[in-house]
This record gives sequence, C-alpha cells and structure tokens, in this order.
Amino acid sequence: MKSSFLSLAIIPLVCIAIFSQEVKINSTSLTLYQSNYAIVKQQIEFNASADYTRLVFDKFPKDLVENSFNLLFDGEILEQSIDLKKVDFNTALRNAIGKEVNLIQPQKLSQKGKLVLVGENEITLNLDDGSSLFVKDLEGYSILINNYPLDYQAKPIAKWILKPRRSGLNSAFLVYHTRGLSWTTKYFIYLDEQNQKLSISAYANLQNFSGMDFTNVRLSIVEGEILTKSAPNYDYRMEKLA
Repeated sequence: MKSSFLSLAIIPLVCIAIFSQEVKINSTSLTLYQSNYAIVKQQIEFNASADYTRLVFDKFPKDLVENSFNLLFDGEILEQSIDLKKVDFNTALRNAIGKEVNLIQPQKLSQKGKLVLVGENEITLNLDDGSSLFVKDLEGYSILINNYPLDYQAKPIAKWILKPRRSGLNSAFLVYHTRGLSWTTKYFIYLDEQNQKLSISAYANLQNFSGMDFTNVRLSIVEGEILTKSAPNYDYRMEKLA
C-alpha cells in the first residue's frame, strides 16, 4: 500500500497600506516673465511614516506646464505621476456655474449673463435685465467665461510615493512652470525745468490668469523671455515594497 503525502508551503503575504498625507504650503516664490510664463517654487511640509509615504497635491494652476514639475526631497522618490486629463464639454460648463458668460450665437449675436444651470448640451443664464435665457442646443455657439474661452483642462493632480530618510515632519521643495502669469511695465518721466532735473519712475502691472491665488509670495520679475525646454520626465515606478 502506497501512502501519498501532500506537502504545503505556507508563504506569508505582506500587505502594506500607504495612506495619503496632508501637504501644507509654507512659502511660495514666483519668478514672472513677460511672455506669459512663470516659475513657481514652494516649500511644503508633510508627516512621513517610517517606511513609505504617499502624497497627493492638487494646488496647481490650471495652466501647469506638463513635465515641468519636480520634487526636491531628502529621501527616495519611488513613484511620481501627474494627471492632466481634459474634461468633456458638459463638465467644463458645470465648472463654470456662477461665472459670467458671453454666449455668442451662430449669427454672431451675443447674450451676457450668469451661468446658473447646466444640462446635457443645454444651459440657463440669468441675464443682466433680470430675465432668464434657456438654450437647449448649443451646437454652433461660442462660449466665453469671464471673457476667456471655455476651459477644458481638469485640475492637475500630482501623486508621489516616497521613502523618507526619517519619519515625522518632513519638508521638500516643489518646483514647476506655469502659464497665465505675466507682467508689463509703465515708465513715467518727470522733468523739473526750474531745477533742471529729470526723474524716471517705473511701475509693474502684474497679471494673474492662472486660475489660482497665491498668498505670502516672494516675487521676482524678469524682463525678457525665457527659453523653455521640457524638464526631464521623471517616471519612477515602484516594483517592490518589501
């Protein structure tokens, strides 16, 4: 009589949970160019675990330049990605609810009002005279939001998985490029004929159409244009966590 033995190998499975940590912006430095371009450098803080830390950051301008962002961090970056997907027409309209809309008809006639309701390829505006305008089929119409074309860009979201050198409170620098920020200069010349003196003053007019407010900013303005070159496309992939 033959006996059969079944040998079982017990392999422990390790599941590592990585929770997202809250990111706090401590300071912001802006370098503005005259060509609708800016470099943003932000010092951020977050709490890190002893093993792996996941960060999610969405406080970006809508005109973030793709592949321009970089995280300067005292540790190892295992994975880095950013979501710059476009949104569909109706979602873009819903994102504009409450804003001023200039609706231009195919006959080039226009209606201005506040966007209050959005349906499937239909909108309702509250006009300046107090009446409401309902448009069911928007094919052939042009839509301006606050005098700008309808924005199909979803809010950028960056994600990292980090392996810090130490647990607890960590700091890092986030650097990226964006459009929608610019500046212009006005010069004033004063001539004092009596004292035969000439004085020149300059004033900078800053413009922010990036879709994001910046507070507590250290600002630098640069005259001229920047020669842009795509930053390295960091494509970290996490193959093994244990």
